[in-house]
Amino acid sequence: MLRLGKFFYLLLCLSMVAIGLVFSACSNKPIQSSEVRVNKEPVTTQSVGSISGELGYPSEYVPALYVFALPVNEAGKSYSVETIEGQDKFTIQNVVPNTYYLVAYLQTDTGMAGGYTRFALSAMTVADTDHSLLPVVVTSGQNVGDIKIADWIAPPGIIPSFPGKVSTKH
Repeated sequence: MLRLGKFFYLLLCLSMVAIGLVFSACSNKPIQSSEVRVNKEPVTTQSVGSISGELGYPSEYVPALYVFALPVNEAGKSYSVETIEGQDKFTIQNVVPNTYYLVAYLQTDTGMAGGYTRFALSAMTVADTDHSLLPVVVTSGQNVGDIKIADWIAPPGIIPSFPGKVSTKH
């Protein structure tokens, strides 16, 4: 009986050594109790950021628009805000960190769209021909500002079709 007890004791010791080796191999260094970090936030909570900027339109006033942050990789949620006629600034709040394209659609004709493009950042002359959408990276707790949605003459296929439902007003 004593031999069986020694066997189980030896097995227990070897198991503990094996577990220690696994932890050590996974981290490439021994685990110290001072290195343990506890995240007090619930796992389902995700920090958010925001996007703000100016709206331009080739007219004397800015019409009522739907402004969208569309995920670049098409995976993930899009975010939007609805503006009123004459509103030339926008803010989209509670945006999950990701990379987005910023586009706007007329509320009266969602087939008419403008975007945050290289053209919008240029002098917007005939010589400026690059209408590619510019990616905007949103990080936790930060506002990405100075976005200028002003390219309303991008060739077909540059700005995505109207994505649908708008999430917030003004």
